[in-house]
Amino acid sequence: MEKNQNQGQHKGLVDYANSLLNLRQGASLALRGAATGIGSTAIWATGIALGALFLTFSIATFFGGQGAASEVTTTPLENTQDISNLFNITGATQTEIQTVSDALSLGLSFPGYKKNFTASDPVSIVFEQNLTWDGGSVNGLVLAGNKITVRSGLSQDKLKYTILHETGHLIIFRGRAYQQYSLSDLRQADPDCYSPLGYLKTYPFANTGGGGGVPVESFAESVSQFLLNRNFSTECPSTYSWMLNNVFRETQ
Repeated sequence: MEKNQNQGQHKGLVDYANSLLNLRQGASLALRGAATGIGSTAIWATGIALGALFLTFSIATFFGGQGAASEVTTTPLENTQDISNLFNITGATQTEIQTVSDALSLGLSFPGYKKNFTASDPVSIVFEQNLTWDGGSVNGLVLAGNKITVRSGLSQDKLKYTILHETGHLIIFRGRAYQQYSLSDLRQADPDCYSPLGYLKTYPFANTGGGGGVPVESFAESVSQFLLNRNFSTECPSTYSWMLNNVFRETQ
């Protein structure tokens, strides 16, 4: 989850184990929802609470830990993907429906990304006026693996970014990639891509913190940047490569 800006196995298992040592702090961050309007806060709160029982569910996919960028290329399935039966949108204007469809088509054109949304129940995308969480204004919110709540009236660019960032949080619930995700490895490999707090720098609150915590927000942010940032592969080659091989490319 992220606040409205107007208001101001690998090391993946090790990173997660360390986070359990700060269980109380992590849950507090998640419930406060101090991120960029993306609604991941509550997701991580729930994941942390269940983490001791369902390690797979909590750890989800962030950084696999490979170093240099891979030369593997992935060809999208098609330019336009049918989101019917995968996502149900309610409360949106026709323009918002089109913007969400365009954004999701970017991700669904990759077989690995699409697999997360074809192997489980459809996702509900619900638009709400004046969306808030824990007393703060947010642009998006994810509380479980089957629903995204979005603030009505966002600009097209912000809506596209918010939806794709939020699907990164859904992948944490629905997939296995986060189990292999090692934020510490990727920060070492791409040091210029991360803030002193450890967030991917493009995350709106990279220097102030918030949301569901550093790993889950950086994972979700990497999903959005992989799809939206044309320079991501050259600016953050190791992070891009990890996302390609573990989230977007078809895996066995």
